[in-house]
Amino acid sequence: MCSSDLAGALRLNLSKLFFWTGILLVVIAAGVLRYGVHELQEVGILPGEGAYVVDVTGAIAPGSVAAEFIRALFNLVPAMTALELIAWAGYIAIVMPLFIRVVRRSGPRPAVASAPAEQPASV
Repeated sequence: MCSSDLAGALRLNLSKLFFWTGILLVVIAAGVLRYGVHELQEVGILPGEGAYVVDVTGAIAPGSVAAEFIRALFNLVPAMTALELIAWAGYIAIVMPLFIRVVRRSGPRPAVASAPAEQPASV
């Protein structure tokens, strides 16, 4: 392979890519937990349905493009109950530092040195 074959290649720092992807996945997982809490409130297993502590429907209309984008990506809604907010924020507050600590502790991996070629045995 010639160096000219790699002229159009894109170099990516995969450790940074996976770090930011991991952060995004933690936020998405928190949204899934928030949704689960909402559903449990809806069927009456958990208390607090309808007692909203966050209601930004005046600033972001529930059916707007912005609201649907945020809901699709992070599973957040313009009006959340206290239990939903505690579950979402609590998950991020616990899991995000753990994720970042594990990633920083592992650090960059040293390059693996190739083994020296075996010398033929002299007879």
